Amino acid sequence: MTSTTLPAQETPAARQAAARAANERRRRVWRNVAFFFVTLFLILLLSLYNRDEQEVQADRRRMEFWRESFQKLLDAAQELPLQLPTPPGDSAALRDDYIYNMMYQQVLRVRGKAALCYRTQAAQLALRRDGRHVLIFNGRALEIVWMNEDEFAEQAEVLGMYFHGK
Repeated sequence: MTSTTLPAQETPAARQAAARAANERRRRVWRNVAFFFVTLFLILLLSLYNRDEQEVQADRRRMEFWRESFQKLLDAAQELPLQLPTPPGDSAALRDDYIYNMMYQQVLRVRGKAALCYRTQAAQLALRRDGRHVLIFNGRALEIVWMNEDEFAEQAEVLGMYFHGK
């Protein structure tokens, strides 16, 4: 008597093994797709963070140049210049992006501190609140302060910042 056996792929155990293997492949594919999108999202966040930091740091470097230039003049008991000096490597047209407050002395006498220089438009940031650096003079020292747009609006009159585009 001959026994008839099913081929290996048609046994119930073989079918279960094939189904498990197919399910595992599907799970692996979905896991890889999910990993890809999570990684893509993290790279996007990192890129946006880096762009925001570069924007803020570039603005701060310009303000530091002006603070140092103005501080040297103040230390030598000289008057501040009639226009903003151009930072090395920057275009003179860059000065159009900044307001130089020539009325700072009047504000300083009344309020005790005044904004000397600030950006006309806030830095447009993706992950932080939009804002700008402000160079503040208190009669003795110059200080660079980052202000988000709400802080800037609150301090505008106090510091003599009469022009600020939105």
